[in-house]
Amino acid sequence: MSEPAPMIFGLAIHVVEEGTEISGPDGAKLIVTNTNVVQSGGKLYCTALTIEALRANSVKNSKAML
Repeated sequence: MSEPAPMIFGLAIHVVEEGTEISGPDGAKLIVTNTNVVQSGGKLYCTALTIEALRANSVKNSKAML
């Protein structure tokens, strides 16, 4: 059994490799990096490093629910 995807603002996060291209809702190509979170189709995409940074930051700022 895999653990459920982490959630931010009720949206599931999908962990992908840096440089992954996601097609945006308007057809634009969005590149996932280690410093951004890409939203497309009601899903969020980011790298494992981004999640770790958000978790570390959420200790200081409890607005992010991880």
